[in-house]
Amino acid sequence: MAPHPKGAETDVTPPDGRGLWEVAWRRKALVLLLTALTASLAGVYYVLSKPVYQASAQVLVVTKRPDAVTGVESRQLTQEDYVATHQVLIRSPLVVERACNKHRLGELPSLAPLKDRLVEEVIRALTVSRGKGPSGAADNVLTLAFRCTNAADAAAVLDAVIGSYKEFLDETYRDLSSGSLKLIAQARDVLQKELNDKEAAYRKFREQSPMLVFKGKDGASLRQDRLAGIEAKRAVLLVRRAELQAQLAVLDAGPGDGGREALLALIASWGQGEAPGAAPKLTLQDQLHPLLMEEQKLLASRGANHPDVVALRRRIEVTRNFLAGPSAPWRQAAGKGASADSVALYRTYCRQQLKHGEVAEGLLAGLAQKEQDGARQFIAAEVQDTALRADIDRRQRLYDTVVKQLQQVDLARGVGGYDARVIAPPLAGKKVQPSALQIFPAALLLGALAGLGLAYLAEVRDRSFRTADEVRRALGLPVIGHVPFFKPQGKGRQAAAPGHPDPMLCTRHRPASPEAEAYRGVRTALLFGAAGAGRKVIQVTSAAQSDGKTVLAANLAVSIAQSGKRVLLIDADLRKPHQHRLFGLEPGPGLAGVLAGTAELDAALLPGGVPGLSVLPGGPRPDNPAELLTAPRFEEVLRCLRGRYDFILVDTPALLAVTDPVIVAPRVDGVLLNVRAGANGRPPAERARALLGDLGVPIVGVVINAMDHHGRADAAYFGASYSLSYGASADEVVSARPAAIR
Repeated sequence: MAPHPKGAETDVTPPDGRGLWEVAWRRKALVLLLTALTASLAGVYYVLSKPVYQASAQVLVVTKRPDAVTGVESRQLTQEDYVATHQVLIRSPLVVERACNKHRLGELPSLAPLKDRLVEEVIRALTVSRGKGPSGAADNVLTLAFRCTNAADAAAVLDAVIGSYKEFLDETYRDLSSGSLKLIAQARDVLQKELNDKEAAYRKFREQSPMLVFKGKDGASLRQDRLAGIEAKRAVLLVRRAELQAQLAVLDAGPGDGGREALLALIASWGQGEAPGAAPKLTLQDQLHPLLMEEQKLLASRGANHPDVVALRRRIEVTRNFLAGPSAPWRQAAGKGASADSVALYRTYCRQQLKHGEVAEGLLAGLAQKEQDGARQFIAAEVQDTALRADIDRRQRLYDTVVKQLQQVDLARGVGGYDARVIAPPLAGKKVQPSALQIFPAALLLGALAGLGLAYLAEVRDRSFRTADEVRRALGLPVIGHVPFFKPQGKGRQAAAPGHPDPMLCTRHRPASPEAEAYRGVRTALLFGAAGAGRKVIQVTSAAQSDGKTVLAANLAVSIAQSGKRVLLIDADLRKPHQHRLFGLEPGPGLAGVLAGTAELDAALLPGGVPGLSVLPGGPRPDNPAELLTAPRFEEVLRCLRGRYDFILVDTPALLAVTDPVIVAPRVDGVLLNVRAGANGRPPAERARALLGDLGVPIVGVVINAMDHHGRADAAYFGASYSLSYGASADEVVSARPAAIR
């Protein structure tokens, strides 16, 4: 297995399972520092920023009455959202500019520097909002607010804006009413002139149409009545003609079966009107009455010398002479008993009657035609009369409506439009900025959040182990011991010499110390824990140099020997062996001599100064340490020693430094991984864990060095520095770091 290149780093990933509050507590200094910094900046801002004051007022906007011009009813106006329009109107440049000019707002102390853009700045600092009614609907109360750097100026600006707004409302509606009044008055005058012209034209038309004056019953004209009478007379004449023609046909046919006497009797019955089916006998009164009535009507309308009157009088005279005169010989014949000439006389009479009927019918036809022409003229005149009356009536109604609206507008001039009433006048402004209740809590919150963010980022970028839980979560291995930070006592490391064990062997020099108790805890976990049960040969190694694995192996060997076990500590770090120095022994041929075949195993084993403890030093540094450990001889040595000792600890170099520990790992029963707490300990430990996992080597547990009494990484490290480094060949050693106790 090739070692990892020098300087190789693992991918930085978020810390699994680390709670935010745990991170915050661990990095509380950073969180507190940023919180204090933001609070300080907030304090500086609070002290240096200019104060801002806000004044507010409330205005109730109501309609005075329904609009008389448009005729909109009041219930419709209440449904319109006119308040939204007034919100925009108050902040409009028209109203604000009027307020600035009339009330000289540019002379106020806080607004004096803004003269060039005064209107824009006032609009920007002015807000108009509306409240909500009990039902949730927006009410008609507007809340005005203005902010500036002077408390009195804020109230003055609101007073000026509200006053200009009310003036604008009054002027706008007054101008609207005056304009509407003028327009309606003009419309009234035009309609009145047109109405007068129409009435004059109608009077002239009536004067030129006298026929419309004379009307019969049911509104019909006299001509229509006369035409109806003429048509009735013509119908009587037609019936009479048919009767006379029938009588002449009978007379022309001769006596027939009854003889002349029967014919005379029939004539007599005709003369008396007694013949079956004969028409009723016409008396003089029946003939003359209609003609006399018509004569009276014509005399009343046209005068005595009118041609129609003269013609009608002739008809009356002929009718009277014919019906009542002695020219009716058939009447005399009938009265005498129907002489021999009665038939001839009656025939002559019938013919005279037919001729009279034809003449009368012709005269009536002429009269009917004349009356029809007159009726047509009457109908045309009547239609025109109706149209003229309807036009005048329409003009009159429109004129009445305009006059009524004119009266309404005149009455509404003083009460129409909208009314703005101040229900909460503006007072001196109150300080709203800067607000300590807003700035400092916000600053503290932002500082805490920034601190938490940086703490979490630092935690993500952190490559160290600070607690045992972090080691357990990151490596997925049981932590079987914590070795606290400690320093050698007495004369220190300079006192270590042959025959004098190193003071770092605390389990030998200070068996009652907390450090010695920590090593005994590791011993207990190995001997009685589930991970170490049945495992005799344990390799002690670490991820990187200076993690303290050599001191761990030595003290653990002493602690196990003190429990009555036969223990062998093998220094398999052939490149830089150090166990003999810790125990104050001569190196002798050591493991290197045994593997090279230059020394016997028994000759290389040395007593460790503690009953039951033996040490197999590394011996002189060979030229090929990796090849010696790879040779079958090393496995044979381990097999031989298994039967002679209860427990064997094999100290090897760091896993990531050289390949030697990788060669030894498959030949032992388990590996005890030593991890150094503190800076840059996490990536090497994770790589070492992955390396052993790839080899399939069981790891009995992890021992953490440099922990404080709370189980956290200590600020200092307990080991002393070495000036030496591994002297392997270039293909085996890729990382040479200053080493402390390995």
